[in-house]
Amino acid sequence: MVPKPTDIDLDLFASDIPRGQISMVFDFDSLRRWPEPESENLQAHDATDELLLDAAEVLGAFTHAPIDGPLKVVALNDNFGALALPIQQFADKGALPWRITSWNDSLSREQASNSNAEAFGLPSPIAAQPSLLEVLSGAVVILIQAPRSQSELRQFIQAIHSAAHPNALVLIGARLKYLTPSVNDILGEYFTALRASRARSKSRVIVARGKKPTSTAESAFPLHATAKDLAGVPLQLASYGATFGGTNIDPGTRFFLETLPRKFSERASITNSIVDLGCGNGTISSYVPLKFKEFVGTMIATDSSRDAVAATAETAKRNGVDSRVDVIRDDAMSTFAPASQDLILLNPPFHVGNTVDPQIALKLFRASARVLTQGGELWCVWNSHLQYKRELNRIVGPTTEVARNRKFTVTRSVRQG
Repeated sequence: MVPKPTDIDLDLFASDIPRGQISMVFDFDSLRRWPEPESENLQAHDATDELLLDAAEVLGAFTHAPIDGPLKVVALNDNFGALALPIQQFADKGALPWRITSWNDSLSREQASNSNAEAFGLPSPIAAQPSLLEVLSGAVVILIQAPRSQSELRQFIQAIHSAAHPNALVLIGARLKYLTPSVNDILGEYFTALRASRARSKSRVIVARGKKPTSTAESAFPLHATAKDLAGVPLQLASYGATFGGTNIDPGTRFFLETLPRKFSERASITNSIVDLGCGNGTISSYVPLKFKEFVGTMIATDSSRDAVAATAETAKRNGVDSRVDVIRDDAMSTFAPASQDLILLNPPFHVGNTVDPQIALKLFRASARVLTQGGELWCVWNSHLQYKRELNRIVGPTTEVARNRKFTVTRSVRQG
């Protein structure tokens, strides 16, 4: 039967959590991050993944299957399959009636999970359902690698409260530095009982159970806000939980758009499309057609983030330019034909989730070089201390500085060679 809240003894968290069978038999070191950048100091799993699996096993979360079907387990913010695949492997070896689904905002991390599943001879764990509510419908055990964004965590918890089984057991794991009191505050809005594990390897797990019948939650996602005036263009911005920038204009993007010179306007007037690479909340994709009337073509907004492309579509709709904005969820323009675009705009990220890595920007520079036509242009804004100009010259082509302040630099690179 499905475990009731009283079936789970949270006092088991009073002691150190031992290693469990699921994590001990899985070869975590064989997991890969590809197609994300890989290096010796970057792993495809961490101590929090292992602690989450062990905590669930200690609590007996996997030992109660519903009488009307298999035990439904969902792993949220599952990076590279480090949660779903060990559970799936254990279930397959024991012929256990478990159904495991993985969910991640990042397309590249979903692709990595699929690649890892194939390498381990396991079925893809990636959710076939298009919405988080569908994925969580009837879920009994939910494991969450806590996202960096508390907005994304709130979105997860709202969806669990709405769609998961009434007696669902929720385990949230994170590095200690990310488990702030506000995490408990969010969970306390939705659940009657919370208990934290002891720390292990600088990680901790919080278990939540007992859905509250009502909640003091804010309005459901997407969130909306009116942005402060941006060079004479008022914008309505939308965001979902993992959308970079939320409903705010990122400072780098603001500097970028406010300093675009006449030379950009002239280039925009003779192109049929402009790519907004890493579109975030859609600020650039909506701003350009509203500001530059001489541009009569289409904005192509693309991002690896599920919540970014959804927010960009909503932002375009709220600003009345949705007929001129095509939104594509893609990893570094992998589906774009070579030499197919004349103009790309980019505010490159320097981290994905909790991982800071300059290789992410270099990957987007290489993608831009592949997709740009000869003479095509990449307009880019970046944190001045990162000093990307040398790399842009090397990867894309001759690069000139357009604008600069203490924090940000705007450059124009022309594709050659």
